[in-house]
Amino acid sequence: AEIWLGASGGSSGAADPNWGGALVWASLDNLTFQKITTITAPLRQGFLTAPLLMATGYDTADALSVDLTESAGALTTATQAAAQAGQTLCLVDGELLGFASATLTAAYKYNLTVLPRGMYGTTAAAHSTAAPFARLDGAVAQYALPANFIGQTVYLKFQSFNVFGGGLEDLSN
Repeated sequence: AEIWLGASGGSSGAADPNWGGALVWASLDNLTFQKITTITAPLRQGFLTAPLLMATGYDTADALSVDLTESAGALTTATQAAAQAGQTLCLVDGELLGFASATLTAAYKYNLTVLPRGMYGTTAAAHSTAAPFARLDGAVAQYALPANFIGQTVYLKFQSFNVFGGGLEDLSN
């Protein structure tokens, strides 16, 4: 069992170019925390700007429209083979999917097409406008859960730092 973690710094829906990453702390009692990993790159995250219809298999008819302003994310086109192999893996509402074509429509806004849907055993589904979107790549920190964490509530704190590795926030904040 693992927890996959990602973050991007900013406020009011806009990315902060001075955000450098975050130390991630975990606790089972929400009182005593231990550092479990460090996030060193912003997660390319945002939300859908239009609904995505339900489709299964390899969807060549629909576009996944996303706004990545909150993370200042950029996406690039890949080959169909790369998309089918999970090299452009994304998460939308619990569905894992990929994309072969990324078309920039405005600053940090994309239409993603040629979509392998329902990847890795997830259920392909319809998704509404404003559904959360995340690109799952090297910016995602993975933490293998110790056996005593499995089945328990895990409390997390993200302690941000700047691009120089300094300016560490107080953990109580």
